[in-house]
Amino acid sequence: MTRPQIIQALHAFIESRPGFDPANYAGAPEAYRADSRRALCHLHDARAMLKAIHWRDSISADDILRASHHRIDFVPAGNVVRVDYTTGQYYPTEYRAAACATLAATLWHYFRETCGAKTGDDIRRMARMELGRSLAGRWFR
Repeated sequence: MTRPQIIQALHAFIESRPGFDPANYAGAPEAYRADSRRALCHLHDARAMLKAIHWRDSISADDILRASHHRIDFVPAGNVVRVDYTTGQYYPTEYRAAACATLAATLWHYFRETCGAKTGDDIRRMARMELGRSLAGRWFR
């Protein structure tokens, strides 16, 4: 698997539609809207972190694979790679969060190993500067 294949697989994965079933929210439209907002927030976070990884050529395919969330597997499918995700509770609300966890772990390792951040506080500071306070607060704990 190459780095561009993995990045493309992650991009396709996070851009896929969540597949919310309105029947699961019968009589609770506020819960549906809350879950939709959370999924959209995760999409924006994943896009920003994937962009930060994409332009850093020193982040290798192995770095991304090593940091992948325990529910995410990268599967070769011919000339492309796809993300295989194992659902925990409810796919629409968690699949992008798993992608965000993978991307955040990749960046955490990059900030520590390549940028010389010595402590978790240094890494979180770099993440805030690079990705913004709210995104860093959600994924770089």
